[in-house]
Amino acid sequence: MFGSVDYHKAGVDLLRQQGSAGSPGLRRYNELDAVYQHPSSGGKVYIGNLVAAQTRTILEKHDIFRIVNCQDVTTENYHEKAKEFDYYRFPISHWWREPGMDKPENVLRYFLEPFKWIDTQIEEGKSVLIHCLAGAHRAGTTGVAYCMYANNLGFDETLAYVKSLRPIVDPFGPLEELLRRLEAGLQKGAVVKKPAKRFLAGVALSPTATSPTVKRSLPIKPRSGLTS
Repeated sequence: MFGSVDYHKAGVDLLRQQGSAGSPGLRRYNELDAVYQHPSSGGKVYIGNLVAAQTRTILEKHDIFRIVNCQDVTTENYHEKAKEFDYYRFPISHWWREPGMDKPENVLRYFLEPFKWIDTQIEEGKSVLIHCLAGAHRAGTTGVAYCMYANNLGFDETLAYVKSLRPIVDPFGPLEELLRRLEAGLQKGAVVKKPAKRFLAGVALSPTATSPTVKRSLPIKPRSGLTS
């Protein structure tokens, strides 16, 4: 059931739609968009597509030298041989193959390693690109997951916020189920995350959580206990 969705094909189809001149009113999207900024170091987390991951000028423009590749493990890390780049592979579409993923605590454990890797980078002021093919499904899911963790918020609110910055994000099917299981794991209070500037610099959630607006603070509810 969970392996029935081909997210690579979904990305190909989405990019084909984006490139179709015969689609009136179809919105075009950026190669990458920032969705989180560290409160003190300024390091950012971006969600983006393969063009962003391939193109060194785009990466350098945004000071990105840390990359999470959410595609299959057979895909290329384009700048892996350059010493200034560091990569983390996270083939998220195969999450269902991991043992015990019906339990929220195991879903949380599945995410903790990439979360901590991203934490380490942005705490040092380094920016991170999370990418897949289109920057919509696999990378979108991973970016939403990180924002849920970093901002101590649930799935629906976080998805609305992330989509306000990158509307193409679409964690559908098994990936949505994964995020809802992560939400259950986070709600159990298994992670302590220090208070952060919840959202991207100067942007917070509107009362309806559908579009960015300026300055609406949300309460921070620290979790207790740490499981890894």
